[in-house]
Amino acid sequence: MNDSPVIFRPAIKADCGVIAQLYQISSDGVADYTWSKIAAADEDILDVGRRRHERENKLNKLSLSVFEKNSGAKRLYERLGYREVAREVIFPYPLIHFTGDAILMVRETG
Repeated sequence: MNDSPVIFRPAIKADCGVIAQLYQISSDGVADYTWSKIAAADEDILDVGRRRHERENKLNKLSLSVFEKNSGAKRLYERLGYREVAREVIFPYPLIHFTGDAILMVRETG
């Protein structure tokens, strides 16, 4: 067993690619779908995710989407300071296993 302490630090620009990969893994296909819609014709979707994270680090707000049926995640995001700003009916897509609404939540960063 490793007894070394875990050290947390703010993300830096060099971390953006790994953060995009982690988001892709955890988003149940949402990242792939979203990033594929905004990617250039020959652009890898992970490059889109990396670029979006880099951009978000320069803004004064963070946003995320959560499925309304994932009420535990929505409560967590609310405790972290996110608030609901919009919702839309989920468009059926083979990689999305939820129905109902997708909720856009925003949190001020500065």
